[in-house]
Amino acid sequence: MAAAACSEGERRVRIKRLQKREAAAAYPSIAGKTERRSSSSNNNSSSTKVRNAPLAVDPEGVWCCAPFPSPISINTNNIKSLHRRSSQNSKPKQKPKPKANPPPVQSPESNLGPPQDEIRPTRMDSEGPPLRITVPSKMQSNEQIKIKMTRNGSNDKNNICCYKFNDAETSDARVSLSTTSSCSLNLNLHTQILINCSNLFAAKLSDQQKHNDSPPYSIEIVDCVDVEMYVETLRLMYSYCCSGGDLNLKRRLMGESVYRVLRILQASAAVAFEAGVLSCLEYLEAVPWTQEEEDKVLSSLMQLHQLKDDSNMQGAGQVLKRVLASGDSSKVNGSDQEEVLLHVLQLVMKANNEKARRELKALVSKMLRETAAAQGYLNSSDLSTASLYHACRSCLDLLSHSFMQATRAQFMESSTTSSEDRGSIARQIARQADNLHWLLDILIDRGIADDFVCMWANQSELAAMHGEVPAMFRYEVSGVTARLCIGIGKGQMLACGSDIRVLLLQRWLQPLVDDFGWMQRACKSLDMKVVEEGICQTILTLPLKHQEAILINWLNHFLNNAHDCPNLQKAFEVWWRRAFIRPSFTQSHQNC
Repeated sequence: MAAAACSEGERRVRIKRLQKREAAAAYPSIAGKTERRSSSSNNNSSSTKVRNAPLAVDPEGVWCCAPFPSPISINTNNIKSLHRRSSQNSKPKQKPKPKANPPPVQSPESNLGPPQDEIRPTRMDSEGPPLRITVPSKMQSNEQIKIKMTRNGSNDKNNICCYKFNDAETSDARVSLSTTSSCSLNLNLHTQILINCSNLFAAKLSDQQKHNDSPPYSIEIVDCVDVEMYVETLRLMYSYCCSGGDLNLKRRLMGESVYRVLRILQASAAVAFEAGVLSCLEYLEAVPWTQEEEDKVLSSLMQLHQLKDDSNMQGAGQVLKRVLASGDSSKVNGSDQEEVLLHVLQLVMKANNEKARRELKALVSKMLRETAAAQGYLNSSDLSTASLYHACRSCLDLLSHSFMQATRAQFMESSTTSSEDRGSIARQIARQADNLHWLLDILIDRGIADDFVCMWANQSELAAMHGEVPAMFRYEVSGVTARLCIGIGKGQMLACGSDIRVLLLQRWLQPLVDDFGWMQRACKSLDMKVVEEGICQTILTLPLKHQEAILINWLNHFLNNAHDCPNLQKAFEVWWRRAFIRPSFTQSHQNC
């Protein structure tokens, strides 16, 4: 036991000394300090001969003698760096060995082995005879490789793997595209592609096969208006059969313009390429159109309807649903359109946002104007007359209700009535007057405002309440009368008779004169000079005795308050000539 303890102690001393030597060799800068510290301890230790032994490192970085190696050898980064530094100082530098040349890279051809003309893969299933795959002997690019997979005795579409478009070497059909200018383009195609994709080509090839014609077959398509799109359609047939069917067709059409897809659609329909037609229709149904594109799409789809193909008509109907309510231009429900138009008018008139309301009023007026221009005034008037006049009557009812609220004695005299309630009534009157202005402009623009003149002239209750409402509330209502006078003076309302015009001025001219001062200051949308001209012309369309009564009444107001009264001197001059100068001239002419 004592001997074993002594050997263990000697082993530890050897390890410490060897560690110091290795550290001194690896880090000479600190070697001197280490030696000075260890000199005193070495003098006291017993001088014992130590046998040199090889060293090893265990996984935990502890140095040990070689006779007791660790059962597991794991190299860490610190140990590697320490060994590297010690080896550089202790071992002489060796010349680096020359690197061995890398093995030569073999080309794809060498990997394939000797050229093979035909490979027969074994089949894992038992359906049908084995496939035959023809592979060229030399490797080429993917676009030039022609792989043909056929079953013995079958022409199934699923057997087509890939054919090269316009390949003279493998083609068995020659298609000639002739234009109206006697120019032709010849293409080398494959009967299996043509039969699977086109009913037209299938019928032509079937006729030739019945007559025992041998390949290559010859097919001619005459009077091709757009040869470029016929070629593109034939390319799409190859893409459809060889590269994924309908999904690949959609990808090929993605990013194309609407005009180009329409050209492909026409060519596909001409050669009865049903898959191409349906892909074009699905594209047109999904993408947005401009106004010009929409007109072109409609004309093209109407031509497609004439082909009487059920599948094509169904696809075209899906596209037409975007622009026609029933998908058919011959089926238009007028009552539904009247309801939609009336609903739009009601929404605009009841809008709370004033800015949005002004914008939508202008937009609806513009669209109704375009509708009238496109369909003609006679046809379009039937479309919207009922809706417009229904909206006018609704406005008049609301206006009468607001006037009744404003004319109540307890409302005007009660001190409990807040300014908010009065302001609310004023806003309601102004809103309905503005709606009447808007609807009247639409009616005048479309030439159907004659009935509105009668409707306004017969508002006896409204005219009677007008004088009882404060002027600051009612002046915008008088603008409706001014707009009617402008229209009559310009000849925009011809159907109303003289009795209606007399009733109109007898009932509404005096309220207009009373509110003229407020209109001058507040109605920025009306030109007062134009209003005065319209009143004069309207008065002069009446019988002479009614002209006299109206103008004498006007003269009394004008002389007392000229500033707030319309200037009707032009009408007064004309009436004077008619009443005093014209009779004397006529009498003198008769005496002669």
